[in-house]
Amino acid sequence: YTRRVLFPESRYRDFEPPKSWIPASIGHFAEWFEGIRTGNPTVCSCSFAYTGPLTETVLLGAVAYRAGKMLTWNSELLQVNDSFAQTLVDEI
Repeated sequence: YTRRVLFPESRYRDFEPPKSWIPASIGHFAEWFEGIRTGNPTVCSCSFAYTGPLTETVLLGAVAYRAGKMLTWNSELLQVNDSFAQTLVDEI
């Protein structure tokens, strides 16, 4: 969270980063647990409303890749139109 490196380092040796404007994080997992404990997802520096669907998309991409085909996804039922792919979804 705090170490940033520009490459090649020799070219950016004199680079001065802009002043930080994002509040310091208590840590990725600590924010997540705090959001769960308090029931207040806004304590997290990232939005569950954004990261939930993003994670679903990434995982479905992995399922489609392993199934070797394009899939149709029903997000309400958590079902996919392929039995092998469905077993992968059920394992996640």
